[in-house]
Amino acid sequence: MTNFRLLSNLYKYRRYIQYNAWYELRYRYAGTSMGILWNLINPLCEILIYTVVFSLLFSKGVRGNSYALYITTGILPWRTFVETIS
Repeated sequence: MTNFRLLSNLYKYRRYIQYNAWYELRYRYAGTSMGILWNLINPLCEILIYTVVFSLLFSKGVRGNSYALYITTGILPWRTFVETIS
């Protein structure tokens, strides 16, 4: 029941969450040259580099799944955690 309540609250306050996320990005990177773009490009480049290095050069691989999917599900939550802590 609590999961349903959480999801309904997220849906109910979705505009508030979107506004605050946009506000945070806009004012956090105000005055920087690349700003929001760098915040999106940096993790994507990191995922691309890890995917190329570990799937092509070290071709041991992950059983049955794409290595890009595997590394993405690890890096994005980790970066979110690090951002939250700092």
